[in-house]
Amino acid sequence: MNGSIAQIVALTCHANAFLRGMHVPMFFPDNSTCQFCDWVRFVTISRTLFGKSRETTVADDPNNWFQHLKADNIIGVRLSCAPQNKPGISDRMASAFVGGGGTWAMEAFRERGKSSIWLARWHVWNEKAPESRIWRVDYGRVTEASPKKLS
Repeated sequence: MNGSIAQIVALTCHANAFLRGMHVPMFFPDNSTCQFCDWVRFVTISRTLFGKSRETTVADDPNNWFQHLKADNIIGVRLSCAPQNKPGISDRMASAFVGGGGTWAMEAFRERGKSSIWLARWHVWNEKAPESRIWRVDYGRVTEASPKKLS
């Protein structure tokens, strides 16, 4: 399985368990989906007055993000995947690569009110990193959306 998809699935499951009051073990660096990660952090992404992107750290690790969600009155997190289907390679084939297999997002939702949409950005920071922890992963809250009705 693609490591980035495995990680977003694991984060969603752990976040939901935490929000339901269950004991959640330390996610980073212990979770197997973090095996090759130097960090996994959470940021908000906004635009400055001059249109530049600005990132503000919300949580420096997943367990702090779970606490942030609870403090922000989030009641659950759900996954969504939008197809990419780039010319020349299907999502099924692209899923073998980081960032492939569609665009995966986590939606952190409240009982009433707007949901926060979180997307992952994986980048190699050091190909010779100790313990092969070559990846740095940022999950960015990119937007807020009105609640969707589930049918």
